Amino acid sequence: MVLGDGALTRIGTAEDRVNLTVEGPSIDATAPTVAATGVPVRIDFKVTGVQIVKADGDASGKTGHIHVLVDKPLPVAGQPIPKPDDGSIIHTAESSVRFPTLRRVSTAS
Repeated sequence: MVLGDGALTRIGTAEDRVNLTVEGPSIDATAPTVAATGVPVRIDFKVTGVQIVKADGDASGKTGHIHVLVDKPLPVAGQPIPKPDDGSIIHTAESSVRFPTLRRVSTAS
């Protein structure tokens, strides 16, 4: 964690790292913090607590697959994950996904 001002500039040199222990299945995702325009962005996943498989209808909690939501709210735990046809939710059993293009979001108001 670091502290930033209203212009999204880091303030000071103080920083902290926090380690959490999660009971049950968890996912650790890593991605670059900055990507050049036109360069695909890759997100890598490390999953523990479930076996990653293609969606097969198994609801035992022992298997699952990854859902990457792009500009979508997270579904409530225990509720179905939407299946939009606009590419805004990616379903995968792979250990990474690549986004060929992501639109730049301006934080200026």
